[in-house]
Amino acid sequence: MENIEVEIRSFISKEKYEELLEYFNKNSEKIKEDYQETFYFDSNEDLRTQKSNSHSKIWLKKGKIHDEFREEIEIKFNKEDFEKANKIFESIGLNTKIKWYRLRNQFN
Repeated sequence: MENIEVEIRSFISKEKYEELLEYFNKNSEKIKEDYQETFYFDSNEDLRTQKSNSHSKIWLKKGKIHDEFREEIEIKFNKEDFEKANKIFESIGLNTKIKWYRLRNQFN
């Protein structure tokens, strides 16, 4: 059986989050929990850096946000070098426009 990723992004209340988390904990297999810091840059493309518990990455999502699919280009590196990567982009004139911090729960 193929794995198909379904990603839903939405702002929800703390109560709704706890309700959903309880449901998934009872009805599915938790694969992992990961803390992430994602920085979005003010470029003409969807360019981001991210640090997680295990690594850091630079990635570019081509196309528009509501396209049926988008190509992703990713480079992974040591999480300790996250700040250096951000400094490189800032040095060439790209500023961080959004900083996103989240605890990500992944279920099967």
